[in-house]
Amino acid sequence: MILILLFIIQTALFLSVKLNIFPELFYFPWLITQGHIPYKDFFDHHGFFLYYLLAPFSLDTSLSTLKVVSYCVSSTTFLYTFLVLKKYSNGIQLFIGGLLYISLQFFVTGANMWYETFIALCYAIILYLVNSTVDRKYIFLGILIAIVSMIKPTSAIILIPVLIFERDFRIPVISALAWIPAGIYFYIQNAL
Repeated sequence: MILILLFIIQTALFLSVKLNIFPELFYFPWLITQGHIPYKDFFDHHGFFLYYLLAPFSLDTSLSTLKVVSYCVSSTTFLYTFLVLKKYSNGIQLFIGGLLYISLQFFVTGANMWYETFIALCYAIILYLVNSTVDRKYIFLGILIAIVSMIKPTSAIILIPVLIFERDFRIPVISALAWIPAGIYFYIQNAL
């Protein structure tokens, strides 16, 4: 019941304002659809992952599909945050914690779709996994850390606290292995 109530509040806040999609998150993905290669045909100091992920959605010039993507990412981030909160609290604490998260998300990031919107989702999943007993979670953690580093290289700093809590050095190995196909792709494209 608490989840449903908080989800309604989060949705109402999200839909109450106009979404701001920064040009980098629809123009660069659109360039990908036109056959351009990051770092070869255009440069950006962020990572490449979002450009390829958002490319199919950038063809909608009304930006409606990107708005749906933003809402889904925001809602999924909330869900994983709620699951982490639920592990450590219940009842009124859970409701207040969820409400605080929604308020911070709304008033700090507002209705802006930016790189950190996607990084926050990955971080929320990482936090959930660190606090779980999922089998072979080192694989998921390694892949998620690789993804955030492909979105914004500096966000890979999450590897340090993950290693402190998990003490599993297979995680950075998986992250490094996940970069190999990307490196090969960009090498073949003469984009290195």
